[in-house]
Amino acid sequence: MKPKQPSKNQKKQKNNRFQNFLAIGSVLCVGALVVTLGIAAARIQDENRKVNQIGKHFKCICEMQCSLTVAQCACTKPGGASERKAFIRDAFKRGMKEQDVFTLYNEKYGGLIPDVRSGKNGPRL
Repeated sequence: MKPKQPSKNQKKQKNNRFQNFLAIGSVLCVGALVVTLGIAAARIQDENRKVNQIGKHFKCICEMQCSLTVAQCACTKPGGASERKAFIRDAFKRGMKEQDVFTLYNEKYGGLIPDVRSGKNGPRL
């Protein structure tokens, strides 16, 4: 006696279950990717905010002889704003606090803009 062959309806149901499984898996993968990208974008945005918080208190002394702050300038030449922003970003990645990053940057590069509101050098961090 031959084993009973699945009917067309049974084959179709099995195929539909597999397609549903693939569709659900795809949606979950895309959802996870969107969440991951959102988290990464938020982290980068937070890093840039921290870098600009420090950089806005220092004159850019890049080779373009600009009159911008480090936060405003985008010079990519050696010693320019991009290099200085990377220095600040790396200090934060090493776990340094904002005041310590500020002090370290000032010791290395200088260019502190006096705080005209308080009459003192340096920001109110």
